[in-house]
Amino acid sequence: MVNKKLKKCASLFLVMSMAVSMFAGCGSKNETEEVQTTTENTGETTEAAATDDTAESASDESGEVKKITYFTPKVPSDDVLAIFQELAEEYKAEGHNIEFILETADTDGYDQKLRAMATANELPELFDVDGDSFCQELADAGMVVDMQAFLEEIGVIDNFIGASLDYIRLDDGSLYGIPWEFATDMFWYDKDVYEKYNLEVPKTFDELLENCRILKENGETPIIVDGADGWFYLRYLAMIPFRETGNDYVYALKSGDAKMSDPTGMETLQFLQDIGQYFQPGCTSTDYSTSLELFLDGQGVMYTAGTSLLDSFVKANEEGKNFDYFYMPLTDNAATSANEYWVFGGLGMAANSATWDDDVKGFVEYLVKNFSEKYAQRGHFPAQNVEIDLDNMDDLYVRIANDNENIGDVYTRPWDIVLPDNVTTVFNDNIASVALGQMKPEEMAALVDEELEKQ
Repeated sequence: MVNKKLKKCASLFLVMSMAVSMFAGCGSKNETEEVQTTTENTGETTEAAATDDTAESASDESGEVKKITYFTPKVPSDDVLAIFQELAEEYKAEGHNIEFILETADTDGYDQKLRAMATANELPELFDVDGDSFCQELADAGMVVDMQAFLEEIGVIDNFIGASLDYIRLDDGSLYGIPWEFATDMFWYDKDVYEKYNLEVPKTFDELLENCRILKENGETPIIVDGADGWFYLRYLAMIPFRETGNDYVYALKSGDAKMSDPTGMETLQFLQDIGQYFQPGCTSTDYSTSLELFLDGQGVMYTAGTSLLDSFVKANEEGKNFDYFYMPLTDNAATSANEYWVFGGLGMAANSATWDDDVKGFVEYLVKNFSEKYAQRGHFPAQNVEIDLDNMDDLYVRIANDNENIGDVYTRPWDIVLPDNVTTVFNDNIASVALGQMKPEEMAALVDEELEKQ
């Protein structure tokens, strides 16, 4: 079969024959590798002996082991971390003397601990950041490495998909994190249940709400959410403004040129309350992992998630489920197009400028130059252009790859990244109450406007 060549945002995925399956297994562990796992404050630390291969370094000359710690909120089972450890093992085989240590924490614990580390001037060698106000603070203090300059120095900047880099960039265009993935968000749904009730894939938010109404009246749980985390509600809150203004409204909130009590803000708060009645009972105690499990187990009909979870849906379909997807619906007066929606680069790996020596720099270069192909082989979309044989990929993967080629020019920006921390905190503390009908939209708008006035 003739393979189809795909391009994403100037160039995404070139297609050619590779003898790989969609979900190539994790590389076997070296029997001599030392791995230690401990749990602390809902986090996990994994130590894996590994080595740098780029240049003679201080650790090579002295014989001392250079420890490189990477702190991340990614779950220990994440394929990104599995590949990092696999590459660290390969690094060891190259003959360089470093020890790669993974330290993980849940999202809330991670943010708090990272801020404490920064305050104490005890940042690890590597850690994850978003392109948010906290990253800007670290950059202003000179505590993080300029990753734009680094990627240019090692000659790979042009390999990256622009949308992945742009997701991590600060407002001034500077880059302090390296993205590893290219992800899009969509609504996943149980196709069998939709067919059971003769439902069509919704093209508008009104149609989505009508589908939810029909499902609920028939005893189904229309939507599963990660109701324990404020960012999940903010995904829903961002949809209406994005459709009607692109990202203009959220940036106008940030600059003080708009209020939450403006018509656009009130419309989206009301939408959140309208759709919130269709979330699963007890959703505020459902965390991210549990929400995914509920959906995969058939406890709900729809679920918003990104392509970083694509392997979960593919596996479920192989086991008898019939999951499919649709993208963010439109509004009647939409300013953005159906092919414009959530596009992410994921969290970016930042580096502590105070510990950025040849060992750390060389190891990160090795990751950058060897990660993406392995990530693609596991059925994911990496942040760099790689060669993939679509003939060996699941139909869901192939369809999304084709969708990626046709993405528009505007990508939805997450509100928790754009808005100041104090405003995001107000949302996180109260947004579940709005979704569940326990707080009026007007009350939420007043709280947000009060915080915005403090900027």
